[in-house]
Amino acid sequence: MSKVYIRSIINHFRRCLLCTGPAGDDALCAPCLEQASLSAGPVAGPACQQPLCRCGLPLAGGREDMAADLCGRCLGEPPPWSWLAPMAAYAGPVRPLVNRFKHQHCHAAERALQQLARHHWPARLNQLPAQALLVPVPLHWTRQWFRGFNQAARLAAFFSHHTGLAMAPVLRRRRGRPQQSASRRGRSRASPGFHCRASLSGRTVILVDDVVTTGQTARAACLALEAAGAEIAGVICLARTLPK
Repeated sequence: MSKVYIRSIINHFRRCLLCTGPAGDDALCAPCLEQASLSAGPVAGPACQQPLCRCGLPLAGGREDMAADLCGRCLGEPPPWSWLAPMAAYAGPVRPLVNRFKHQHCHAAERALQQLARHHWPARLNQLPAQALLVPVPLHWTRQWFRGFNQAARLAAFFSHHTGLAMAPVLRRRRGRPQQSASRRGRSRASPGFHCRASLSGRTVILVDDVVTTGQTARAACLALEAAGAEIAGVICLARTLPK
């Protein structure tokens, strides 16, 4: 029996993670992929028509100068990076996919998010700085021990595979972070500290995180990277939380 025939039999029983319809080789069927893409529209993908602030949120009025323009939230304290590129908004069908990936280690949810990334990211992947290092945001060792993996590191490995950029897990977390159910104000006050265990003098880095909510974790990580001599090009994240 040929491998092609065996694969066709397996694909016949594969179901879309969202609607349970036939999905073939993918984790999401075409209609669900389109639905997820549209829900990501405020910050990413073909449906995103508005320029983004450096914090990764849409700029009011559709201003064009993304590098210099800041939203009202960032005027007082500009982010320490030039751009933040979300793969999707943390909303719609993307939100349960992210949560199933992070908290249930669902391989199908991870494949679905990778499928969405391939759908959204071809142009952006070709624009990343050459020779930049992909640095994932680490979990505290206790949280990683309980979870069994670091979702940001898996995301960084995915982008490393598709761009050829080296992955450098050089950050360490000094203490844990509050639970996601905590308020935004509480997370901001309890922003975790990081330590970079390698010299990055003269290196350009891209920070990789799973979900950016207030941006405080990314800021703290960037401060540690800058203290090690790195130049921060930007931040890649799986999803960006939209303001209420």
